[in-house]
Amino acid sequence: MRRRVGKEWNWALDDGTRLALIHQLDVEQKEFFGAVGNLRRAITDDSVDELLRRFSMGSPPAKTALHLARAAASLGHAAVAAALVTRGLTLAGEHATGLIQDLRLVAQAIHFR
Repeated sequence: MRRRVGKEWNWALDDGTRLALIHQLDVEQKEFFGAVGNLRRAITDDSVDELLRRFSMGSPPAKTALHLARAAASLGHAAVAAALVTRGLTLAGEHATGLIQDLRLVAQAIHFR
């Protein structure tokens, strides 16, 4: 944790605050891994909109589309990956050049498989 937050972290936590933090981290971790555990099935069964809703976990929708497109491509679901790339490009703002480039790289990768 020290590497991620550095000097911003208040290291002098009382027991109650420390236990609350540990509890919240545990809840978030269980939620994340519970959702990710269903990813393989969701990619084959869910619509693009449903995938974005279920797996955004606080990330912007265009960024979520990128991550899901990569996952779909890795799992061999080129059509789903392409649909996610298309949606991500629609959602990305024109100034999100790095995100747009990453989405286009996924599109290229699935066309060369």
